[in-house]
Amino acid sequence: MITDREKFLLRKEMDFHIHRYLMANSCQRLNGGEKAEHHIAISKILVGFITCDDAKQERSPVWKDVHDYLADILTDKMDEVIGFPIHTPLYGDMYTPLADKFFSVIIKHFVEIEQLVNSALANEA
Repeated sequence: MITDREKFLLRKEMDFHIHRYLMANSCQRLNGGEKAEHHIAISKILVGFITCDDAKQERSPVWKDVHDYLADILTDKMDEVIGFPIHTPLYGDMYTPLADKFFSVIIKHFVEIEQLVNSALANEA
């Protein structure tokens, strides 16, 4: 179970990357390189947060598993999951409610993400 304090700290750590990921997906930007960069950063932050270990945060197999899981539950279908507009330009603070929803999905699936990380690390040992 994740506490309110932990949610607050995790959100602070991820907020920039969530917003930039959403911006990179907007119809007026569509920047694949930036999308990948911030999706990877979000995945690595989750691994580091769960393990409390910077070295494990950088391990490819672990963060890639988180990356793929996030793609399955969220990033490959943001229009359906958080109502991300595919053809409507977004500006300024229009990203904030979407970032809130994005983070909420991560929190909703946090136990599964934690299990995924722990399982991947156990398989590495």
